[in-house]
This record gives sequence, structure tokens and C-alpha cells, in this order.
Amino acid sequence: MTVIRFLKRAEINDDLWNSCVENSEGGLIYAGTPYLDTITDWNALVMENYGAVMPLPFRKKYGIRYLYQPAFCQQLGVIGEQQDSSDFIATAKTHFSFAEINLNFTNTSLIFEEPQEKSTNLQVNSTNLQVNSADLQKMRTAQASSCNNFVID
Repeated sequence: MTVIRFLKRAEINDDLWNSCVENSEGGLIYAGTPYLDTITDWNALVMENYGAVMPLPFRKKYGIRYLYQPAFCQQLGVIGEQQDSSDFIATAKTHFSFAEINLNFTNTSLIFEEPQEKSTNLQVNSTNLQVNSADLQKMRTAQASSCNNFVID
């Protein structure tokens, strides 16, 4: 079992964190420490030696701390070696009573058990527009897989 630690912002090693983000497929600018420090207050979940990280942007209202999706931050989630978000989310639930954040595009294991196609192409004939039900279902599946939300209630 992997050890996932909850760290406050002051305890996070910026060099190790940013190295994990930069070397990960899901490492977008939104997860770098300079960007997060600019847009929100945040803590984090960190897997052994920064092998995988998950930023936790939070607010406090009526004495309740909760996770939220900051403005100008399209997606967060687990970044690094482990793309299975379930252990990270279970750990986050022990620290926050409510959450609503967008997981990044590599965190599909919560919604889909089988890997999904990353894109769907739609071919359109300019004189005759026809979309059959199979193509429509593919488009809906692709749209759903590109927006992985995580909610604790």
C-alpha cells in the first residue's frame, strides 16, 4: 500500500513538487506551485517522495473547510506516477467534508473502468449531414471522459 501524506502549503518542497508536475503526462501549468500560489490557498496530498501529488485548493465558509475549483484553473487532480485517483480521494475525504473539483484528463479511473478513446472525430458531408446513434454515443462518451469531476457530499 502506498503512503499518501497530507501536507500544508508551508511543508511542501517546491522543487520536488514542480519536478513531479513537469515530468508527468498530466502535469499542466495549473498544478505548478507558482500558479497555485497566485490563484488560491492550497494544501496537498503527496505520495512517497513526490512520486504523485494532488493539489487541494480550499476555502473556508461558516467554519467549514472545503475543496473548490479555482477560477482560471481548468483541471487539477492526481499528477505523477499513479493516475488512479481513488486512494487520493479517500485521503482527501478525511480532511474535507465537501469538494467539487475537476480532475485532470489522465484521471479516468474513477468514472471508467476501461480506458476510453481520447478523441472522437466527426466526419461531415457538406451536402448531407447525418449522425447515426453509434456516432452520437461516441461523442457523448468522449465528452463525459474529458470532464472528470470529483464531488464529496
